[in-house]
Amino acid sequence: MSATVAKIQDYAVIGDGRSGALISNRGSIDWLCWPRFDSASIFAALVDPQIGGAWSIRPAQGSNFSRRYINKTNVIETTFSNASDKVVLTDFMPVASEEQKRQMLWPEHELVRHVKCEWGEMELIVDFNPRLDYGRVCPEIKNARKLGW
Repeated sequence: MSATVAKIQDYAVIGDGRSGALISNRGSIDWLCWPRFDSASIFAALVDPQIGGAWSIRPAQGSNFSRRYINKTNVIETTFSNASDKVVLTDFMPVASEEQKRQMLWPEHELVRHVKCEWGEMELIVDFNPRLDYGRVCPEIKNARKLGW
């Protein structure tokens, strides 16, 4: 995990009305209390870069980056590009009305990170380092085969 974090003005927020995540302009979730705003954190690198935990998706090599909210949504796009490659990282927390939730199988809380290569080839580094309870607990991540990690 990186020992540095972005400046506060370099963060964007996504949320679902029950929780919110702060995402740096370099594609790192450095703050997330889960499943509610008043819950303990699972990512808190914003407070303590050494032990707070983060979930970073970033290019292995240097690249330009830009970020924008998709018009009138809580969806953030971070674009990494260079002369020959372009990757778009899209982050959001789905929101549904109570009526929609009753009519379909809907997870109580969900954070979606979607990576799409627009052109070329770009090697990415994914660091998933949850640290529960403000960095006090390091969870064990196990391979559950077909069920995922």
